[in-house]
Amino acid sequence: MMRNILCKVEYDGSRFFGSQKQPDYPTVQGSIEYTLSKMLGEKIKTTFSSRTDKGVHAVGQYFNFKTTNSIPLDRLLKFNSRKTHIKISEPREVPEDFSSRFWAKKKTYLYIVKNTPRMRTVDFDYCWHVPESLNVEKIREAAKVMTGKHNFRCFCKDPNRYDSTVRIIEKIKVVTGTGNIMFLITGNSFLYNMVRIMVYSLIEVGKEKKSTDFIESMLLYCDQFQPLGKALPGGLYLMDVDFGTVL
Repeated sequence: MMRNILCKVEYDGSRFFGSQKQPDYPTVQGSIEYTLSKMLGEKIKTTFSSRTDKGVHAVGQYFNFKTTNSIPLDRLLKFNSRKTHIKISEPREVPEDFSSRFWAKKKTYLYIVKNTPRMRTVDFDYCWHVPESLNVEKIREAAKVMTGKHNFRCFCKDPNRYDSTVRIIEKIKVVTGTGNIMFLITGNSFLYNMVRIMVYSLIEVGKEKKSTDFIESMLLYCDQFQPLGKALPGGLYLMDVDFGTVL
C-alpha cells in the first residue's frame, strides 16, 4: 500500500547549496532523498513546502514523500543518527493527495540582523552584520506599510517568472535585544528573495537613507522601481509552515 509521509525538518543552510536538489552539489533535498532511499530500500522523491537558497537555514521546513515500505514512523528518526546538519522530526501519515508545497496556507520567516560595532567571525553564516546606528521606530513604521495585500514586484528577483506578484503579508514583528534586530515575517506566500529584499529595504529606512513614504511608493508604483538590494542569506530562517485545518 502506498503511504504519504510528512516530516518536519531543520537544517544548517551554510552547509548546502540550497534546499532544492542539484547535480554535483550538496543540497538538503538531495541528502534527504539519498539517505531515505538507503533506509527504505526504494527510490524516494520528496516535495518540500518551500525552496530555500544557498546559506538559508530552516527550523520549521516540511517535506513529504511516498513509499510502499511499512516502516513504523518512529523508526524514520534513525535518519538523524546518519546526519549532522539535517534533523527530521514529527513524521506523520497524511492523505495520499497531500502536498507540503501546495497545501501550505502561510509561512513564517525569521531574519536576524546583528547591529553591533563588531561581530564574531563564527556568527557570519547566521546573521547579517549591520554596524551602523539604526532607527528602530522608523523601521517599525515602514514594516507596517509592508503589511497587508500589496504588489511586491519590486521586492522580488526575476518577477516575470510569476503570473502575479501580489502577496499578503499578515504581520511583521520587529524585536530588539542583545545587539540583535529580529524580523518575524508571516505571509500567505513569498516571491523569490522577497524576505531578504524586504529586510534590506527596512534597514535602509533604519539608516535613514530611505523613508517610509518611499517604501509606500515602491508598493503603489511597483513598475517604476527596482529592488534596493537584498540582505545576506545567512540571517534568514524558515521558522514555520502552517497547513491550516487540513492536518
